[in-house]
Amino acid sequence: MDIAVSEYAPGRLVVINKVTYKSGGIYSFHSKFRPEGQEHPARPYFESKSREYFKDLYYCNDAACNWMGLEMQSKCPFCGKETIRYRKMLKPWGFAPVNGIKTREAEAEAEMTYAEEPCYSITPKENEMRTAAGFANLRYSKRADDPLIILNRGPKAAGFMVCKDCGAAVPGDDEASLRKIGKPYRRQYADHNCRHPAGSVVNTYLGNQFRTDMVVYEITLDARQVDVSPYGFWLRRAGQTLAEAMALAGGRLLDIEFNEIKSGYRLRYSEDGLKAYVDVFLFDSLSSGAGYCSALAERTGELMGETGKVLESCPTGCDSACHECLMHYWNQRAHGLLDRFAALELLKWCESSKLPPALSYDRQEELLEPLNAMGAEYKIVGDGIRHYVKMQGRTSRVVVYPAMWSESNNLLPEGGIALADKLLKYALPKADEMIREKI
Repeated sequence: MDIAVSEYAPGRLVVINKVTYKSGGIYSFHSKFRPEGQEHPARPYFESKSREYFKDLYYCNDAACNWMGLEMQSKCPFCGKETIRYRKMLKPWGFAPVNGIKTREAEAEAEMTYAEEPCYSITPKENEMRTAAGFANLRYSKRADDPLIILNRGPKAAGFMVCKDCGAAVPGDDEASLRKIGKPYRRQYADHNCRHPAGSVVNTYLGNQFRTDMVVYEITLDARQVDVSPYGFWLRRAGQTLAEAMALAGGRLLDIEFNEIKSGYRLRYSEDGLKAYVDVFLFDSLSSGAGYCSALAERTGELMGETGKVLESCPTGCDSACHECLMHYWNQRAHGLLDRFAALELLKWCESSKLPPALSYDRQEELLEPLNAMGAEYKIVGDGIRHYVKMQGRTSRVVVYPAMWSESNNLLPEGGIALADKLLKYALPKADEMIREKI
């Protein structure tokens, strides 16, 4: 299902036997064998008393928090803010092409949407956490039959418009675009044409909640030393990459296919704001669990050691991630966030509360050089010990520091301009803007 809500979501193109189809409906082939559902095949699923397919979804609207669940909450269990919002979630029972026919190649334009990272909405209790021997900031909890939510919010989180009678569906929240297509099936002796009346159209996310076995690893960060901002250039990259590396390492350790184990991560913060938590959760891709993650929980030390090898040993020696080390088909939506060096920094902190050292003069020179190449009116020069930015007769010292460092850890120099290394690597125009503002 986690693959289907991405690959077959309304708007996506599917090629079968060299024929192109555009997904345009939620439909089950078996509906035609049910006389009561032949004209309105989607209605039994929407009106099911068990609510297996059409459910209420509650989620935190704070951009820094990714909590979601199926039970109503007054406050977010993660961030504690009163930012809970409500939407509908539809579990697809099948997919069908627009109008039930193939698409002409000239009109074959895909509308791409993807399922998000799996959401784990339960926080283990203190008495369920176990301390990992040999690690200063790592605890873990072995979980059985816990719920995970896979969700596709549609383009720009606008959801999908779905007809509750025939199942016709389009990405987005424009009801008029749904009326441009017909029912997503063809039957030899049925001429019923669904017009998708206003009362039968709903805007919903596509997704599914399933239960499986997992292990949750909690890494504690000191906000006074580590940059724990979810909007920074370090934490999201480090968390996402470590989760991917741990899944690959788990597969190697158990000698199984790497996609038998899947992973995700989430960020939590203490009420006083002094601590942050990176929860990396590994779960069996087989619903109800296959026992792999339970086995990994008993081999935490070996798992973290193998994770370090995954992050350190790239055959190409890439500077972030590539298809020889971390990138593969199943994590393609996260390729832009993968950075094995950020994950290594997080892993070392996890082991010994160790921060990366200050950057050498030559490394700072290498990172600052692209700013001079931009042809700006300022110039960055160095004297072999320090770097300075000169602009219109003014001079200011400029320092490049590891993005993992918090600005409050007293390791950054007073005065001058401080730029994170990841900022210069991934957002050079933003670095240029900061220099112009501060000089």
